[in-house]
Amino acid sequence: MVVAVLDQLTKAIAKDYLPENPADAVPLIGNFITLHLTHNSGAALSLLNSKTLVVTAISVILVFAVLFAALLTPHRSWAGVLAMIAGGGMGNLMDRGRGEPWGTGAVIDFIDYFGFFVGNVADIFVVLGVVAVFVLIIRKKPLDVLWLSKAQIATLESQGKAENTGRGKVIWVFEDASVSDNSASAGDSTDLASARDNSEGGQ
Repeated sequence: MVVAVLDQLTKAIAKDYLPENPADAVPLIGNFITLHLTHNSGAALSLLNSKTLVVTAISVILVFAVLFAALLTPHRSWAGVLAMIAGGGMGNLMDRGRGEPWGTGAVIDFIDYFGFFVGNVADIFVVLGVVAVFVLIIRKKPLDVLWLSKAQIATLESQGKAENTGRGKVIWVFEDASVSDNSASAGDSTDLASARDNSEGGQ
């Protein structure tokens, strides 16, 4: 959410102070990275400009999928990286949501890289997040998202290894757990919040 707010704040400033003509662009790092206002109705690198609603629909699915994984993983490193990507996606989705009808709005871009493409702060966080994902994969850091069927959850509840607090679903993390529909075995279990706080304490 912080990423989305930061993105929207910088876009508001860009709308008020930056020129739209690339010839009048404000140098940020010489002529290599400059600032000027533009609007992108498509995807990255201005692809699919005529398919704005399609791009929006795909973006919504991806953002919620990434956010869902961020909430499920017990590891703070994965949670932070995925939340950063989701926040960037949300920032651009907020732009698209201002269109009429909803989802047809254009994303505000203002950071011109070498005249090759123009992006924004949300894009920066998405790219950094994707790079961090590859780093975590290379370092063999597991995501450890546990998927359970209703029958498996019922089994764990009967064994006191899962709990329903009335908020719909409660995710418990089981280390080295092997769970079937009729049986479950696991060591000590902790709730997601505790696992996230403590899972990387010794790393």
